[in-house]
Amino acid sequence: MKRISKFLENQITQRLIYGSGLILWIFIFWDIIERGLWNSQSSLGISYLALIAIPSGLLLVQAILNKWILWLIITISICSYFFYSIYSIIIDIITRRLNPQHVKYLPLEFKDFLILAIFTVVIFSVVWTLLKIKPRRLNALQ
Repeated sequence: MKRISKFLENQITQRLIYGSGLILWIFIFWDIIERGLWNSQSSLGISYLALIAIPSGLLLVQAILNKWILWLIITISICSYFFYSIYSIIIDIITRRLNPQHVKYLPLEFKDFLILAIFTVVIFSVVWTLLKIKPRRLNALQ
């Protein structure tokens, strides 16, 4: 575990991780980019242009500069999204999956628990990696 932490503290490794995150982010939205659906809105009510451009810009600048304040903004954004996602999943389970009288009732199945477990592992892996790639502050003005 110490070797992994030491590896993740390296500036080049951190920049490669942010670059990989940028490529993954663009790949996730590639269909929307390719079709030119910039003005349409996501399920969160945010335009796809903002949903693609703001995180991409943050990841690109972080990959180039690797500053502490940008790391903090990215970490808070990702953690906020994950908490929102978990909250949405729990609300969905409580309202639709545990209430047979709901109009869109779906019973809980084993695959639902499996998907939730995989999602939870991915969340904790991403947050753990983000916490480990925190750049060192060189001075108080950085």
